[in-house]
Amino acid sequence: MGMNDPSRRRVLGAAATGTALSLAGCSALDDDAPLDTDGAGGTATVAVDIDERMAEREAEIQQQLQDEEISQEEAQAEFQAAQIEALEDAVEAVESYAADIDGLSVTETSTQAGALLVDGDPAAMIEALDNDDIGALVSAAQFEQFQEQPAESE
Repeated sequence: MGMNDPSRRRVLGAAATGTALSLAGCSALDDDAPLDTDGAGGTATVAVDIDERMAEREAEIQQQLQDEEISQEEAQAEFQAAQIEALEDAVEAVESYAADIDGLSVTETSTQAGALLVDGDPAAMIEALDNDDIGALVSAAQFEQFQEQPAESE
């Protein structure tokens, strides 16, 4: 058990990296900067939510680590690969969703940050929050900040 605790902590630490964007998106909602809308249309940042996509894979990796089927390093590598895949899948899903919605378009994407800059009707943007792959809708200025955040890894 003692040998697995450090490994488990590191894997859980890596999981925290996966939710960093979600937390950044939530804390960005506290900003005083409103969504950039003028009534006719606007621009905002969409932060994807990968928690649901990652939950099962994270449990599998933790179980493999506990059963000593993989090393700590392999677990970290598998978790990071799963995170990248989840981000790519979620960004692609949001892009596809936006393409199917009248009055909503993706103008820029940062898959690594899990963020998309969208332009369009404010009502369509708000409605997009019902999409399971969308974790937050924040100011367009947040897009650049998400891109500037260094990827955390320990």
